[in-house]
Amino acid sequence: MADTLEKQLDIEADLDNLDLVLDTIEEILSGAGAGMKIIKACQLSVEELFVNIANYGYADAKEKPCSINIQAKCDDTKGNARIELRDKGLKFDPFAKEDPDITLKIKDRGVGGMGIYMTKNLMDSWEYKYDNENIVILEKSWNL
Repeated sequence: MADTLEKQLDIEADLDNLDLVLDTIEEILSGAGAGMKIIKACQLSVEELFVNIANYGYADAKEKPCSINIQAKCDDTKGNARIELRDKGLKFDPFAKEDPDITLKIKDRGVGGMGIYMTKNLMDSWEYKYDNENIVILEKSWNL
């Protein structure tokens, strides 16, 4: 029998709310038996996306609604996290840009792109879709 832990955050995409987001991820995932390596991978990935939404997604809008659903399921042998971020900011697929060439020296690389590249490498799956809002879904599994 699988146990499911879930929490929905309906917050402003503001950097002042980042600690709440990261703490909630830790609470839900640790409750589902995830180790610190899994928790940190999820936190880093969501931090990258949330900071981008807060800094660039809404331009000069006064309200910046963001919804984050954190769900973790576990059974006797494995666990799975599913994190969904939704925002009504500018339409933007964070995964569409080509990955940076990490074989180049840092000074020879363009600016930006490393955070999303890390997210792609830390998470098991990632998906972007647009349905009158930006929707990003991240998934990460672990063995217990």
